[in-house]
Amino acid sequence: MSDTLRKKRPIGRWARKKIKPGERKRLLLKVGESFTGVGVHLPLMVWRGLEEGPVLGITAAVHGDEINGTGAIRRLIQEPPFELKRGALILVPVINMMGFERHSRYTPDRRDLNRTFPGSKNGSLTGRLAHLIMKEVVGRCDYLVDLHTAAVRRTNFPNVRADMDHPDCERLAEAFGAEVIVNSAGPDGSLRREAYRAGCPTIILEAGEALKVEPSVQDMTQRGLTHIMAELDMIDVADDLRPDTAPHQMIVQSSSWVRAWSGGFLKFHVAP
Repeated sequence: MSDTLRKKRPIGRWARKKIKPGERKRLLLKVGESFTGVGVHLPLMVWRGLEEGPVLGITAAVHGDEINGTGAIRRLIQEPPFELKRGALILVPVINMMGFERHSRYTPDRRDLNRTFPGSKNGSLTGRLAHLIMKEVVGRCDYLVDLHTAAVRRTNFPNVRADMDHPDCERLAEAFGAEVIVNSAGPDGSLRREAYRAGCPTIILEAGEALKVEPSVQDMTQRGLTHIMAELDMIDVADDLRPDTAPHQMIVQSSSWVRAWSGGFLKFHVAP
């Protein structure tokens, strides 16, 4: 969807904060208060290039125990492998801070945040968090990449999920460079689906295990994000320095679970 379909919030102003071209600033957005009355805040970083360009949001830990993406964003913040020339990055290492602090997939009221979007400013704490993300993050982005892992006791072979019927989502998915792309609009209430409905083309990455920050997943994620920023002309990357991409890409139109028909131990003969 084009920017003309919605009124985007300004990237340089966040309440009383101003971020000038070329600046990087850490922000705390208040979500609400916990059961004990302690303030709950959403930490993020805004990084503006010197020139105008697209705004790319990168989010992680919508499920609080899926922290591979948190590690990848942390690395981007601490050791950026590029100079941002154009546009801006909005980096949100942990969206579900309440679940993250409890090592839990869910929020304290046992809601799945990734089935709660677009949320409500008058709803539960989970609903208010979803509303804040839509307003203050999605509402400022032209594109969004949401980073996930598998659920507990599972591992995901790295795959990008996107609605390939929409050109902007297809562009992001192919640019990321994963071997497997799953063509899917995402479930109702998910950040990906609702962000696109709001006019922000969004893809997700599924890779690795819960409750881990895996170096191989971080490396792959950083390569993919670099590809996307180069595709959007936000950074300058010479061809000989461009990270390697997968030798081929497979677009999967559907997926299903394989279930065991008998009990016992499962022995894997092949790695992911």
